[in-house]
Amino acid sequence: MPARSYLACFLAASFLALGPVAEPAAAAPKPTPKPAAKPPAAKPPAVKKAPTPIPGPRTQESGDALVEPVGTVPELQGDQQFTNTINWTKRVITVLGIGIAPDRGALQVRRTLAKSNALEDGLRQMSEVVDKVRVNADAYVRDMTVADDDIRNKVNSRIRAAKIVDTRVLPDGSVELKLQLPLFTKEGLAGAVVKDEPSPIQFIADASGSLPTTQWTGIILDARGTGAQPALAAAVRSVEGQGLIDRPPVAYVHSREGAGDLAGDKPLTFKIKRSAGLTRSDLLLDTADFSKFKDALGKGGISVVVII
Repeated sequence: MPARSYLACFLAASFLALGPVAEPAAAAPKPTPKPAAKPPAAKPPAVKKAPTPIPGPRTQESGDALVEPVGTVPELQGDQQFTNTINWTKRVITVLGIGIAPDRGALQVRRTLAKSNALEDGLRQMSEVVDKVRVNADAYVRDMTVADDDIRNKVNSRIRAAKIVDTRVLPDGSVELKLQLPLFTKEGLAGAVVKDEPSPIQFIADASGSLPTTQWTGIILDARGTGAQPALAAAVRSVEGQGLIDRPPVAYVHSREGAGDLAGDKPLTFKIKRSAGLTRSDLLLDTADFSKFKDALGKGGISVVVII
């Protein structure tokens, strides 16, 4: 066999013996580095929030009186509903308590139980309305009873002493009781939550002869258009922050005519610049008017009537 053939056979046999050449292994993927964890952000210091205003219906007109509705109670007969109210002009809270007579028993016993239930319901309704009464520019009664046990006890005592002014007994023995609680007296709600509640002045509508003789028969503060709201201890001050040492008693009305009935035939009238405070009950006068207002108050016990 020629030498060239031997060489070709040798090379072929060597190639078969070695087999296929392995491909180089793929390099392992490098692990992705994890981002460094951020340190937890420092919490901002807690900020004390102002008490949340209690939502409710706006003060509504009832003739010349300023009457604020606070919830309704369905009456036992017909489709009528009674509205619990804060009457800022007559200075009284009025609610209705309902007592359903039991199905069984003597009629007299059923009426007695129904009256007891009506009284319990009326006191509950009164408590709910009292909570929503504005005390001053920063607080409602609810805020004060939560913060002070002594005030809460006094308020509860006033509620339990609410007077029954009307009783209605239905043929089935059920009972409706109308209860009232005065606002601006030491024996009423103001006496429980306002430390410096002034002695009430007899307004001209009650006893005109009791007022001292001064140049003015009364003062009218016209707060219409300012968003002002009535309160047990509203403050009157200047837009620059000047205030009064003694807070005068105030009556609220809804019309100029109603203000004239209480302030007499020679009233001194001021226009409130704006209202202030969380409850919108503080009344701000411009500086010149505040000086005149303060001077008029210093001349004697003059009634102050606010139109809202």
